[in-house]
Amino acid sequence: MARFRKVDVRTWVDKKFRELTPIPPCGQGLWLYLLTNPDTVNIPGLYRAGEAQMAEALGWSLKAFQEAFREAYSKGMVKADWKARVVWIPKAIEYNQPESPNVIIGWSKMWDEIPDCELKEEAYHTLKHHIETSKALKKGFMEAFRKVFAKDYAYTGAGTGAGTGIKNSRSSEPVDNLSTTVDQAYIPSETVRVRLRTAGCLIDPLDSILLEKFKSHHQAKGTITKHWDAAYVKWCLDEWSRRGTGHGNKREKTRAEESTDQLASIAAGRKKGTA
Repeated sequence: MARFRKVDVRTWVDKKFRELTPIPPCGQGLWLYLLTNPDTVNIPGLYRAGEAQMAEALGWSLKAFQEAFREAYSKGMVKADWKARVVWIPKAIEYNQPESPNVIIGWSKMWDEIPDCELKEEAYHTLKHHIETSKALKKGFMEAFRKVFAKDYAYTGAGTGAGTGIKNSRSSEPVDNLSTTVDQAYIPSETVRVRLRTAGCLIDPLDSILLEKFKSHHQAKGTITKHWDAAYVKWCLDEWSRRGTGHGNKREKTRAEESTDQLASIAAGRKKGTA
């Protein structure tokens, strides 16, 4: 049974602590700082910080910081996207399991402040994997993060003029498609699948019926936007919300029933023709 101790992040800014002999550049010193520094938030292991910023806080040169960081990185203890200024400690969640669904819901407030990047997506899936062991925590996780991603890729409305389409609350959304009206040949990119999975949506974005409805709807309304992947993400999230818990199984059953009905109709026609 592991034993734990709490460390106040204010330790690093405490006057008496700062007057002590400073930690020389080294891997162990950096590791303790990565775990307990004031930039850490309530999301286990994930926070926003830059390498120059942390080097300065420790009183190290940037080169010394990078060498110490390389030690921890080589052992898989920490990862960073310095361009996005995101730090990720993969195993932090193993030692900081949330005590209740409300704790997880609290994560969503800080999540929005972490810059978007592949490392953030990796963190999401790692956190989700550990939370899935508890039904109560999993429910809180999906509730919190579905709202976060639905907000990020919210569809602001359809129209025929400029300014309609997708709005991203934090940054400009990458252009998914150069056309201004949805093409009949439109196929959602892998990004759509990643976003839906991240939002906890189990809908298959390549579902032919759902995709055809999406195209028909926007073709009929004459929607103009350059962000068709983002629009389709919102469409799928709305559909998932309408279905409600467990509706995915019901949909599969409906398809099976439709196939059975079609076969029965064909058989009845053949029988009638024979008669």
